[in-house]
Amino acid sequence: MATSVEFYKVTFKKEESQNSKTLKDYFASIVSKSFGFKDQYDRDFYDFNLIQAKYYGGSFRKIRTDEIIETGKVGAAAKKLSYTKGEGKLETNHLVFFPKYSVIGYIRNVHANHYKRLESCLSEAFCRDVIVSPLITAGSLNQILQNRTVVAIDFSVPISSAQATNNGQLWSDKAMKAVDDSGGDILKMQIGLDLRKSERGMISKASENISNLLSFNPTRAVVKTQDIDGKYDLIDLIADKIVYKDETYSYTKDALQPSVIYDKIVTAYLGKLDEIEQVC
Repeated sequence: MATSVEFYKVTFKKEESQNSKTLKDYFASIVSKSFGFKDQYDRDFYDFNLIQAKYYGGSFRKIRTDEIIETGKVGAAAKKLSYTKGEGKLETNHLVFFPKYSVIGYIRNVHANHYKRLESCLSEAFCRDVIVSPLITAGSLNQILQNRTVVAIDFSVPISSAQATNNGQLWSDKAMKAVDDSGGDILKMQIGLDLRKSERGMISKASENISNLLSFNPTRAVVKTQDIDGKYDLIDLIADKIVYKDETYSYTKDALQPSVIYDKIVTAYLGKLDEIEQVC
């Protein structure tokens, strides 16, 4: 069974002119420390260390304190494992932060933590809001939109003052600035055409504006297109993420030492570096 390493861009939600700390500084600040978090589950950052003298890696764990585990064998009664108070079944994601492009390599484990949980817990540990967003391949948008007309756009984009004041002239830039001027910090945009009309309009500079919105790390990015034969397709652009598949081991079944897992994440990063450099 293959193991997937997904790649995410980390950015500050808002720039702080009086704060010179970089993301590298924030990750360095959690080395050798333990941070616990509480939502519907207990979660923690555990055993963060300097990796290969230039990266930062650790584990992000979900602790299922309410889950009863039974063991047994064929024809025998089950035995329940007992925990001391506060203990539970661990579901883990290992990750490595690569400072050059502010990218995280994240082991996919569907039973553990969604990347948005990572975002909220990093924000809490850093005492500063960050955004964690999937990296999307650079060529995918051009390939998807080739010989197609965009008839609907559905985006959700976190807004920072820095991006809202970039003086861009695209309508997507103006929309982000309007959100910032209003005091809001999330742009939720739905644009469509009346497909019942035989002579309908068109979305102005759709490809340019979609590319622009994608560059600001949206949490939702869906477009509806029509091809030259009149067929409609709904396309999730975030699904076209940069992912490395390692066929040599199973993360959930092979009991590897953390140092080995970190080395494998670094190998995945180097294997996808050309794609990462195109979008960072």
